[in-house]
Amino acid sequence: MSAQDVLERIGLAIHSEHTQATHKSGAESDAIAVIRRLLDTDVLKESQLREAIEFVRNTPSAAKKDEKVAVANDAMATKKPEQPNRDNATFPYRTRHMALRFQYDGANYSGYAQNVGSDSDESVERVLFAALKKTCLIQSRDTCQYSRCGRTDRGVSAFAQVIGIQLKSAIPLHAKKIDGGEGQEVSELDLPRNSTDQVTLLVPPKLKHKKKHKETKGDGTDTGDGLSRKTLTELPYAKMLNNVLPPTIRVLGWCPVTPEFSARFSATNRTYRYYFTQRHLNLSRMRDAIQLLVGRHDFRNLCKMDVAKIYNFERLIHSARIMIPDGEYINDMEVGDKNVNTFRRTCYFEIVGQAFLWHQIRCIVAVLFMVGEELESPRVISDLLDINKNPGKPSYNMAPELPLVLHGCGYQNVTFGFSVKNLWAMSCDFERQWEEQSLASERILGAISSLAMEAQVTGGDINSFITLTMDQRRKKEKRLKTKPPGKQSSSTRMDANVLSDKTVIPWGEALSRIESALCIRPSPSGPKEILHVPLMERSRGTTYEEKVQSIIDSSATDGSNTRKKERYEENIIRKRKSPEEDEDFYHRM
Repeated sequence: MSAQDVLERIGLAIHSEHTQATHKSGAESDAIAVIRRLLDTDVLKESQLREAIEFVRNTPSAAKKDEKVAVANDAMATKKPEQPNRDNATFPYRTRHMALRFQYDGANYSGYAQNVGSDSDESVERVLFAALKKTCLIQSRDTCQYSRCGRTDRGVSAFAQVIGIQLKSAIPLHAKKIDGGEGQEVSELDLPRNSTDQVTLLVPPKLKHKKKHKETKGDGTDTGDGLSRKTLTELPYAKMLNNVLPPTIRVLGWCPVTPEFSARFSATNRTYRYYFTQRHLNLSRMRDAIQLLVGRHDFRNLCKMDVAKIYNFERLIHSARIMIPDGEYINDMEVGDKNVNTFRRTCYFEIVGQAFLWHQIRCIVAVLFMVGEELESPRVISDLLDINKNPGKPSYNMAPELPLVLHGCGYQNVTFGFSVKNLWAMSCDFERQWEEQSLASERILGAISSLAMEAQVTGGDINSFITLTMDQRRKKEKRLKTKPPGKQSSSTRMDANVLSDKTVIPWGEALSRIESALCIRPSPSGPKEILHVPLMERSRGTTYEEKVQSIIDSSATDGSNTRKKERYEENIIRKRKSPEEDEDFYHRM
């Protein structure tokens, strides 16, 4: 078949495609002539030519491409400009340095302090900053002059945590005083001190927004210079934040503070409470022990040492006492009373100090419990505070974290303002929580009471339990070569409590016989009895000096602990205060 025949079959397609894609000129005929020569010399096959035409047909023409580019350019021209980074932008509002007081239930949090940069962080601080940003009260953590009073650990709660922070204000930037002659700019002293304070100022026109803070009272008279007379109140910080915070975190109140205020360094004292059930604890012995804490002491044996951050373990304790439902525990009238009310009575330690070390309260409470169980003498507190005699901390476990609460933070010349509506809502919520948990407690007490009255056990089963427990205790005593303090000879006490194997008695009476023979009652620690090794006979941890030397040596030899050494140099060597500065710090408290 000749080239002409091929072109006649598909020439129209060629012509139509090229007339759409090119300007009308002699270029079309030249292209056809080239194709004809290729076909005549068998360089180009008909099938190849058809594939080429199909490709051209499915490829957008230049005109179509130009059209798409024009549409894209129009879209870019109408696209909204990219929003600037709020963290780096200038905050177009007045800000004020505030102290916020809030409470939180730490049971479900990883602690108060945020682990910045960690995706798994579940801290109170992370949730708090998310709320502050959501309500547009701050730009970022870096620009809000943030400070905190206490850094509670995982599971620890707070009723009076305090932070210092720069917050957005409802008072316009260029507001002026009415009685200022030519119109003086307002100062911090002219602004509201709490959520109910009102101030009348001259303010510039406000930009229209969909939502406005309700601020105007009166006629809003225009003074002729663009300023209007308005009565203003401050933003309802507690309400705003509580609306977006989870129920486990609640803002209580706020007050303005000076620019120099630091929630941490301006605090004159901190109050911790540790709640516990009395059970068989000897309150009189614990009272004698806790009073030995009062004063200025070195608490390195009653804390967890972080030598990369702390070099001075001296702390000042203002007061330490045991509280019972009737008030402070003072006398010995109730000691030895084993009735049910005392056994399940809720008490708490209250310790007020200038500042506290890492895990200090939980370590103190652990030792106090040993004293209350008559496993240690109250004098053990004095022994642990004597670092010359005991430079290394004995090995012991801390008390559980959940009963610990940061109950108060004290400041000079700082008075928090509260809202009746906010306090009413919080009080209702607290009452709801108390009722739910109180009723749950009563249901459990009902189950305990029913067991004591309705369950029946045989004398043989009771005797077997007592004998088995005594044998286990003797084996442990023999292995440890010690005898628990406060325990009488088990064999002599058993003789008076032997029952006939077939005797059947209520479970409540059985508990009394078991307690008489073994000096134990059912408790949260479980049925397994652990014998006590006196603290002063236990293995000792490394001293402060040994820990520091370990950081220096390991970094110098193999390069390990480099990060810890850098922290040590930053926090201890460069920032270490002179002895005179340390003394001045304690005297100011």
